[in-house]
Amino acid sequence: RKKLIEGRKSQSGALYFGVRGEGQALVVFLHGNGQSPADYRAWKGWAERAGVGLLLLPGTDEIRGQRGWGSSAETVVLEDVKAAIQTYGADPARVLAAGFSTGAYQALSLGLRHPSTFRGVIAFSPYYERTELDAALAKAKKLRVFMTTGKDDPVRDSAREGRDAMAEGGIAVVLRRFEGGHALPEKAERELTAGLRWICDGEQPGAAKRRAF
Repeated sequence: RKKLIEGRKSQSGALYFGVRGEGQALVVFLHGNGQSPADYRAWKGWAERAGVGLLLLPGTDEIRGQRGWGSSAETVVLEDVKAAIQTYGADPARVLAAGFSTGAYQALSLGLRHPSTFRGVIAFSPYYERTELDAALAKAKKLRVFMTTGKDDPVRDSAREGRDAMAEGGIAVVLRRFEGGHALPEKAERELTAGLRWICDGEQPGAAKRRAF
């Protein structure tokens, strides 16, 4: 059995949960503004059950008094991903960018701008800025994007617009709706699994995929 690694912290402050081995997928998760990797430590059990590496990255910049994702995020995240692949033996062809809120936007930006690094994106309650992201669509047609948004989320229309823009650009994209606002879905680990399996294995998400809106 592969040895479980719990909470290994890198020099940048990133936390790694999962296994050291060859060929496991790597999920790189970016928290929302004002959060930290410690807020997602409970997902270590999910990483073990799913047999993946989970890299929880700390915000790179101070944004209105809170840790978030600013101008240095892209460089720092890509460096951490490279280091994690080398250290833990993850499959470089199965690296996923994931995040919540502003972290979800950053994950979308990273995935679209660096499709050779990220196989797909899992975005919880994202917003989509067309002026920033549409230009990257043409080079990211192999990317797969799995998103969730709350029925009462104030940025749900932005997520829907992003879904439509990416689909029109030839990107495979799923947007699932749940009851709630700007938050993680109640069964976030189940959604992580659904996104992971759809992106890496082509397994279709469950009934929620029929909730087109």
